[in-house]
Amino acid sequence: MVLLIICCNNTTDENVDIQNEIYKSKNTAITKAIEKASPSVVSLYVVKDVRNFWGYSARPSSGSGFIISQDGYILTNAHNVINVQRNSIIVVLPGGAQYNAVLAGFDQQSDVALLKIDGDNFAYSKIGDSDNLLVGEFVVALGNPRKLFAAANNQPIASLGIVSAVDADFGLQSNGKVLDNMIQTDASLNPGNSGGPLVDANGYVVGINTFVQNDSENLGFSIPINYAMEIAEEIKVNGHINRRAMTGLYFYSNMVISTIDRNAADNQELKFNDKVIAVNDIQVLSVNDIHNVLKRNDVRPGDTIKFKILRDGEIKIVNLITR
Repeated sequence: MVLLIICCNNTTDENVDIQNEIYKSKNTAITKAIEKASPSVVSLYVVKDVRNFWGYSARPSSGSGFIISQDGYILTNAHNVINVQRNSIIVVLPGGAQYNAVLAGFDQQSDVALLKIDGDNFAYSKIGDSDNLLVGEFVVALGNPRKLFAAANNQPIASLGIVSAVDADFGLQSNGKVLDNMIQTDASLNPGNSGGPLVDANGYVVGINTFVQNDSENLGFSIPINYAMEIAEEIKVNGHINRRAMTGLYFYSNMVISTIDRNAADNQELKFNDKVIAVNDIQVLSVNDIHNVLKRNDVRPGDTIKFKILRDGEIKIVNLITR
């Protein structure tokens, strides 16, 4: 009888050891990253004014976001909150706590928006460095796809993938967005993921999940977090993004036809009849091309613009500082 008890005890100890080993094998870097990043991921529910044949109608919409500061600032996509009805932005935190959010500001060109909820001591995201991403490294998309946040006990939904490419450029869109330097991932993104974080294997946010290619499978794109945080900080300080950079130049096609407004920029070298060949090392053929390059480069007051020009049969490089 004594020997039987000892044998049973040994078996029990072995079962515990096996369970511990199984748990250790399941608790990977990815699960730890999700556990680390999830408490700051929120779901968004809004009501938008949508234009139709009869005027405007109210339409509910959903999305994702993530808290970036202890005092309740939230980063998301601008397209989640454009044309929302007053006082209609509801933020749901992991666990189910709900808050009314205020729109601190948005920037349609970068598709970045900043929200604010009242309170303090919120769990907030750790911000990574999107400049150091490597193609092939693991990433996780977190958010509220198809309103499943609520169905999962108010926890963000996770999908695993890799960084498929960096610096993906889609240029200036018809709606005014500039989608350049995007992070491409094969992590599954669905309607409602927009505005949620893309996190690396350490649980640090490296991007904002923004859109997918509708005619393809597993082609998702995220705004690099370094750029998004710059936009968010400017919105936080000023409430908007100042892009009223002036060159003081007037063009016909790609020919300078006037430099009359000298108070608009520090222009010491560009002259009448200079033909602009390239702007910031990008070839231009028309005034439209020039404007597109300036917009894609996000030119601001005080920035230096590099012009390659043709003057009297010679190619010259001249600089202009906007005001």
